[in-house]
Amino acid sequence: MRSLEPRVCVVLLAGLAMASLLGCGMSATMDVVAKLRHTVSDYTDHLRWKRFSFAEAQCIPEKMAEFRAKRRRPNDEIVEVDVTGIDLARDKKRAVVHIVRRWYALPSTVIQSQTHSDVWEYRRGEWWWAGDAAVQTPSSARPRAR
Repeated sequence: MRSLEPRVCVVLLAGLAMASLLGCGMSATMDVVAKLRHTVSDYTDHLRWKRFSFAEAQCIPEKMAEFRAKRRRPNDEIVEVDVTGIDLARDKKRAVVHIVRRWYALPSTVIQSQTHSDVWEYRRGEWWWAGDAAVQTPSSARPRAR
């Protein structure tokens, strides 16, 4: 049985090492995005069910006053929240999450729709709400085709 030439072994090992490193990098990015999706899901559920103190606990300290002013709206009844996209910064420490929220404000029962973007920051191994990026399009919601 013949053994492989040393050059072939070096090329094979180098290829395996590169594939391993690329796989780890992609896995780390997917883990960060998966963690962000989970955190955003928890945050929007807390808002939907008016668990404001739990949602506020996911805010960076310097944005808590902004959260209280903009998100603690007891007359709002959130019907549905959809994450429509995530823009992750290259350093994976900041992300903009695009959301469509359907809601009504009591005493009205007219469903409104609002598309907005939230900024999230990755600190100490966790994602934290860091404020609104911009309010883009408030409008009355139309029935969606399913």
